[in-house]
Amino acid sequence: MELILNDLALEYKVNHLSRVYEIVDRFIELIIALQKNQKDVRLVYYNAINSIELMEGYSFQKLYNDNNIRKDKRSLLLGLFTRLKIVKTNPEEKFAFNGVVSNLCGWAYFNSNILISVTTDQRFDMPFLSGIIIKIPTNEVVELPNISDSSHIDIHKMLLDIRIYEPSPKHKIGKNWGSPMDLDFETAQKVLNEAIMYDNDIKCVVGIYNSNYYTFRRHHDNYYHGYIDNRIPEHIKNKLRKATKI
Repeated sequence: MELILNDLALEYKVNHLSRVYEIVDRFIELIIALQKNQKDVRLVYYNAINSIELMEGYSFQKLYNDNNIRKDKRSLLLGLFTRLKIVKTNPEEKFAFNGVVSNLCGWAYFNSNILISVTTDQRFDMPFLSGIIIKIPTNEVVELPNISDSSHIDIHKMLLDIRIYEPSPKHKIGKNWGSPMDLDFETAQKVLNEAIMYDNDIKCVVGIYNSNYYTFRRHHDNYYHGYIDNRIPEHIKNKLRKATKI
C-alpha cells in the first residue's frame, strides 16, 4: 500500500513539545491500524524528510532519538521514513489548498493516490481535503482522499483495497456444490491480502499458497469468499508467480 505523505501538512509547525508527541503518537497508531489491514505500508514523498521540523528546532531526525518516545515506536518511524519512495513530481500538476500550492498533492490527484497527513493543523483532520487543481483554461475544484485518523480507514476502505475474508458455506469441503476451500481462516486472509487482480475484474483477485491457486470473489462491500482454482489461465498464473516471486 502506497500513500502520499501530505507535504502541505508539513508546512505547519506546532508550538509545544507535548503537541509533537500527541500528533506523532496519533500518526503511529494510524500506521499500525493500516498495517493490520495490509501486509505493507510505504510512504511516497518528493525528498528525504529528516530535516523537516515539526516544531521550531525539532526535526524528524531528532524524533528518532527522543527517549521520551518508546523505542519500538521510534523504530517504526525510522523504518517508515528512511524507506520513503521518492517520486519526481510534475510542476504543471498543482493542487492549491488554503492558498498554498503543492505539486506533490497535484501529482497524487492525477495518479489517483491517497494522502496521509500528520495532523499539524485541524485542517488536515478530515477524510477529504477540498482544494483546486490549477490548470488551463479553467481551474477545477476537487476533493483529495486523506487519512489522518484510524476512523478514516473505513471511509476509504475500497480505495485502500482493504479486503476481508468471509468464507462461503458452498465452498466448505464435503458440501459438493462448490469448488472447495481448504485453507483455514487466518491463512485464507493472508493469501487474500497478497492476491492480485484477475485481469481488470475489480471484484475478483487470485492468490497462491503451497502450489495451489485460489480465486477470491467480492460478494459484498469489501468482503471476499474464496476457493481452490487451479484452472485459472496460464498467463494469470505467470503474473501471480512473478508478483509473489515464486
